Amino acid sequence: MRPEDLPLLTSVSAPAVHPDGSSAVVATSRPDFGADSYVGQLWQVPLRDGAPRRLTRGQSDSRPRFSPDGSLIGFLRDGTNDRPQVHLIPSSGGEALLVTNQPLGVSDFAFSPDGRLLAFVARVPEEGRYGTVDGVEAGQEDPRRISSLAFQYNGLGWSRDRRSQLFVVEVPDVFGEPAVTPVGRAATVLGAEALKDYGVPAPTRLTSADVDHSHPCFTADGGAVLVVAGRPGEPESLINDLLRIPVDGSEAARLTEATVDVAAAVDVDGTIWFTGQRTGRVRPGVRRRAALGVPALRGRPAAADRPGPADRGRPGAGRGRGAGDHRVARGVPAAEGDRGRCRDPAGQ
Repeated sequence: MRPEDLPLLTSVSAPAVHPDGSSAVVATSRPDFGADSYVGQLWQVPLRDGAPRRLTRGQSDSRPRFSPDGSLIGFLRDGTNDRPQVHLIPSSGGEALLVTNQPLGVSDFAFSPDGRLLAFVARVPEEGRYGTVDGVEAGQEDPRRISSLAFQYNGLGWSRDRRSQLFVVEVPDVFGEPAVTPVGRAATVLGAEALKDYGVPAPTRLTSADVDHSHPCFTADGGAVLVVAGRPGEPESLINDLLRIPVDGSEAARLTEATVDVAAAVDVDGTIWFTGQRTGRVRPGVRRRAALGVPALRGRPAAADRPGPADRGRPGAGRGRGAGDHRVARGVPAAEGDRGRCRDPAGQ
């Protein structure tokens, strides 16, 4: 392989499969020397007959998601501020409709079960930083006092003044009349701030805690959003919990506790299944990674993979992949107000 062959290395994302199983949509990505960046678009791949076809013509389209009825495809594309924003297109293809306009972009999103809402996660900058004040560049911002080492291992850098928060927004009509940006007197009446988000649906912010939120997923009834979030007041903690955030703005519920570090969740028929890692010690120097699950029952959670009596307490029991690597399924209640404690099927 030669350096000039690098643009030939096209990678493909995880597929988003149409609800009827007829096709899948993937995002491609490849190096482009001229753009000095990775570029890629969305492709539709028939799962029975036919050849793949290009759906979009953006520079860096990514993270495709089908709406529950399969009529829409949501994805991330750089918006007017050169940050990734949620866009929508009809599943048959068409011009993309901008749905968000967050200052620092959107990192992830999910459709509600009825397809009326989108939940998304976006970093919210502290006032005076990250371009929130015109003319104030990074070198002109107020100094920061750093008293922890978390920013050195989180893969991003200093994040306490740009926490990821959860929002919901109504899904707009992709076939509706397009918004035309006002000019002249009409623009003056609206003002500069209103013009920034003109034609973009106004989102509702659901979280404000001084922690990062990620991996949004609606509950099966659409009444709440499941998110993974850090623990307030514990900046050095490596543990993330699973939260249930009602879309009506009522009080959130923490569904996990103790030493289970949650990674992602999904609600299937009222049962919340999630992946994560047990951070408690099995023996000195050994940490257990775990695939976790959550049945919607009060009291003792069920386990999808329970080791036999002879294996209980042994590192790697169940679906282990080696000593100290303990992969199991766990559970917490999905009902509002319920809170379950994840228990290791090995009894630990």
